[in-house]
Amino acid sequence: MTSTPLDGTPSDDASSVEEARGYTTDHMIRWCVGHALASGDWRLMLNVAEEALGSIEPDDDSAPRRGKSGAAKRGAPAGPRQRREAMMRTAPRPTGKFPALTVAMERNLEFAREGLRLDEVSIRLLHFFLPCSFGHPRLRNLCNEAHSALGQVTSRTLACLMGEDEGEVLAAISKTGRLSTTGLVEFEQEGEDILFARYGAISISPAVCAAMRRPSPTREEWNGALVGKPMQGDLGVGDFGHLGRQVDLLVRLLRGAAEKRSTGINIMLHGPAGTGKTEFARAVVEAAGMTAYAVGEADNEGGEPTREERLAALRTSVTLLSGDPSAAVVFDEAEDGLGRPQDFGSNRNMVSKVFVNRILESNPVPVIWPCNSIESMDPAVLRRMNMIIEMRRPDRSTRQRVWTRAAAQEGMSEQLDDRAAHALSARWDAPPAVAAAALRNALLAGGGVADIETSLGGTLNALGLSAPPPSDGSQFDPALSIADVDLALTADKLSRTGAPRAWSMLVSGPAGTGKSAYARYLAHRLEVEVMQKRASDLVSKYVGETEKLIAAAFQEARARGCMLIIDEFDAMGFDRRAANHTWEISQVAEILTWLESHSAPVVCTTNLIGNLDPAMLRRFTIKIGMLALDAERCRAAFLHYFGRGAPADWRPPTSLTPGDFKAVRDRAMALDSMDDTATLVGLLEAEAGWKSDGRVPPGFRL
Repeated sequence: MTSTPLDGTPSDDASSVEEARGYTTDHMIRWCVGHALASGDWRLMLNVAEEALGSIEPDDDSAPRRGKSGAAKRGAPAGPRQRREAMMRTAPRPTGKFPALTVAMERNLEFAREGLRLDEVSIRLLHFFLPCSFGHPRLRNLCNEAHSALGQVTSRTLACLMGEDEGEVLAAISKTGRLSTTGLVEFEQEGEDILFARYGAISISPAVCAAMRRPSPTREEWNGALVGKPMQGDLGVGDFGHLGRQVDLLVRLLRGAAEKRSTGINIMLHGPAGTGKTEFARAVVEAAGMTAYAVGEADNEGGEPTREERLAALRTSVTLLSGDPSAAVVFDEAEDGLGRPQDFGSNRNMVSKVFVNRILESNPVPVIWPCNSIESMDPAVLRRMNMIIEMRRPDRSTRQRVWTRAAAQEGMSEQLDDRAAHALSARWDAPPAVAAAALRNALLAGGGVADIETSLGGTLNALGLSAPPPSDGSQFDPALSIADVDLALTADKLSRTGAPRAWSMLVSGPAGTGKSAYARYLAHRLEVEVMQKRASDLVSKYVGETEKLIAAAFQEARARGCMLIIDEFDAMGFDRRAANHTWEISQVAEILTWLESHSAPVVCTTNLIGNLDPAMLRRFTIKIGMLALDAERCRAAFLHYFGRGAPADWRPPTSLTPGDFKAVRDRAMALDSMDDTATLVGLLEAEAGWKSDGRVPPGFRL
């Protein structure tokens, strides 16, 4: 009877037994697993290999055994050398080849060799990894045991199992090897106790697993299984005109990168959820005459991929697409791949900064990185971006186009005609995705515009977007307000053709005098949108955050060409001499700086002008004091709000404001008292009484 030593040549029993005495653990594992791999009878040979592996012990016969193997139970020799000798005598000679893969997997291996430019060692390793990763659990378990027996050194284990040179294996599985740089296989650091597993020393990318097992008649189909289908959408670059010149520059940049086959092209898009970052990425790629592919969005089972799996999918996709100059990749939710890891309890999410930087510098096709925030991005990552574009919410005209298109797509054009779309775009500062969701909700509920607005309110509130203003300013009548300047004349001069727009205005006065309404009226006259903020929107409990919020508000208003309105301004522009903390002084200084340099209209309103910092007062270009109504304007307001003239003998209180008339009208409508002039007069006097001393005569008055 003959056996087969390590070199594969037959030898007689005596020589094999003699050689077995000098074999190391590496030799024994390679010998027994080699028999299993080479045999055509998998079940028999795995039994032999498992028993052989279970019999491997230190060379010292006196060393304690880890446990009884199957061979020991059947009376196998007790000492390790004796067990090795018996194994060498009884194991049959290898007669087959490495276990054959399916026809589809063999073909896909060739596609991988061509498309990813893999060398021979990498192909042999991948050929070995595939059956070990799936399809042969007993072989996988055998390899894991071998890995443990060899001190958990991955290169040593693979060289032993496959009969390869360890130096070549080490080079192939390094971070610079093709298997790693193409994202096909992830190799963890030494010390992992499991060789083949999703989180073991060796793990094949889930996307690659699916692509390798899937029959693909052509290389193009195999590429498509890994890269995915081109992105589809409805918006074009014309729907993002509010981003200004950046859109045209980005289109030309992508077109030039494709023509010159430039590497390391990275674009970051950041902005709140729903601002259309992904749609814009696809639209701008199409405008450049290219095709966009989304990568790393799901694992092979449609589940949530890990950070490493997403980056692996990115590396595989850009490698496969490197031969297509018209291709670009979109890596959505870029925080997953580029942001600082937030999981402090595990090293699984820790990716080397150098590794990420090399991806950015060497990607062969343009990559667009949409994200909600750049706060978690390392400065080194931001520095490697060719362009960084803030995705602001669309302007009114863009919103109207989005509403109209979405209504047509959902079959709601009758319920949402042009007039309704115009009203919604003016009233709600809704991003495209939020608008589309509200339309679909109304469609499913069988409703109309009212249901759309109800849906919008909850979503926009959750997103932290400002509530819609009560009016767009077009209904404001300067004749119904009184101030220390001519309000109508001021509006005429500020809205004249060629008038400068870099001005600031402070509007002060008692509550209800129409300060915010006049500001919106000015925006209406100037034909600009309003970005309205309350002091509570800009003041944060975190030190330094208030200054960031102030700067962000001014920057957004300038970029969008909006009029910035800040209500309750006294809560943040207070006198620094009364400050108790240094951060209170710094936030006032931040406002002063922006008021001096802002290039778009800004209006601040306050009820308490006496609380403002003196330097703040000097910074405003225009200061207007709103006053309570005189008798003449009270009578005009009575007619305007109640649709009837005031009694001839009525002597209006001196503290009434337009806001009081509106409040009384709402109360009278609720109590069905609009037709009773005496009741209306009584309600107005009661409203004025609240202002005098905060009390009204006892009793209930309609």
